[in-house]
Amino acid sequence: MNIILLPPSDTELDEAIEYYNSQQKDLGYQFYEEFIKATNMVKNYPRVYCLM
Repeated sequence: MNIILLPPSDTELDEAIEYYNSQQKDLGYQFYEEFIKATNMVKNYPRVYCLM
């Protein structure tokens, strides 16, 4: 499974990273790491979220 960010969500992700970095040093990068973890979880276990 591939996860593709379509416009404008790709822009929103970039803006969120910039915003969090402006609030606290490297916070945006931490946010991005958590985003990647979450998308990997969806890719590896796509049915888990259907059960909630």
